[in-house]
Amino acid sequence: MTALPKPQVNQFITELRSVLTSASEKKSFRALHKRLPFRVALAFLFDWLLIILSVLLASQSLLFFPVSLLLIGSRQRALSNLVHDASHGNLLSNRKMNDFLTNVFAAYAGFESVANYRRGHFKHHRFLGLKGLDPDTDSHFRYGFDDSKPRQEPPFSLYVSLLLSPSSWKDSVFGPFTQLSFAEKAQVLIWWGVILVSITLVSGLSAMFLFLFLWIVARGTSYHAIRVFAEFLDHTGLPLGSSLSFTRNLPHRGLFSSLVHPHEDTYHLIHHLFPRIPHHQLRQAHQVLNQSSQYLRAHHCDSYFFGQHSAVACWTGRCNQGFSWA
Repeated sequence: MTALPKPQVNQFITELRSVLTSASEKKSFRALHKRLPFRVALAFLFDWLLIILSVLLASQSLLFFPVSLLLIGSRQRALSNLVHDASHGNLLSNRKMNDFLTNVFAAYAGFESVANYRRGHFKHHRFLGLKGLDPDTDSHFRYGFDDSKPRQEPPFSLYVSLLLSPSSWKDSVFGPFTQLSFAEKAQVLIWWGVILVSITLVSGLSAMFLFLFLWIVARGTSYHAIRVFAEFLDHTGLPLGSSLSFTRNLPHRGLFSSLVHPHEDTYHLIHHLFPRIPHHQLRQAHQVLNQSSQYLRAHHCDSYFFGQHSAVACWTGRCNQGFSWA
């Protein structure tokens, strides 16, 4: 990994700004910050339709339970990613509607609220990787992993240890419910009450119990496995110092990426550089940023599992692609 002196952080910023404010790119880059409500509505609709279809599939036979749990867990992760985008105000221009609709269609289902997510997540951006200040780093520490000291062990062994962490599993199943204010907890419980009563009235008691069973079991199995895998790939194994050195982009290819990194979550480096770009604009932003030589030298994993620059190789600090600030 090539080490660059700290003053070159300014060089990177200068070059990036020159690319993005050039006559050819200024207008298009500004357009990347535009929220597209139609795309947002499609994202919510797709996630919930897939959840409903998964429940219907499971109702046909026990043999379909594994597939249903995998799809539901993936969409639980997808809804969480939309809560993340909403915390930055990236879904709707009206902040109140942005938060309200995301709470109703995503956050409350995951025992979360947009406001609570925002309180912690902004600290993550501001104090990236710093113990005692970055809530994500502190969570990893509770799981038995120190972001500043990647463990030199086989990736599969590391993943299993994180997966079996009681604190990690508890966070997946119950979310941040205990951190919510009294009012937020009440709103989550009311939401769940309305949903379960509605399902009972429309489809019967057995359908309600099936939905609840699949939802909770998915949280503790497929969603947990996806969350741990995806979240630890964002920063783990990279050198602390800046968003550029401590954040990576991941391969955006095929079904696997759609399952574990839904809604363009693979472009995490871009998100940290420009957090006000909505998720549905990140792929295009990546194409614009590719004109920056400094951006191209950052951490861009070319596969998940195989090769010198794979995500899991970087996970344990064995990837030599990218650079760090000395």
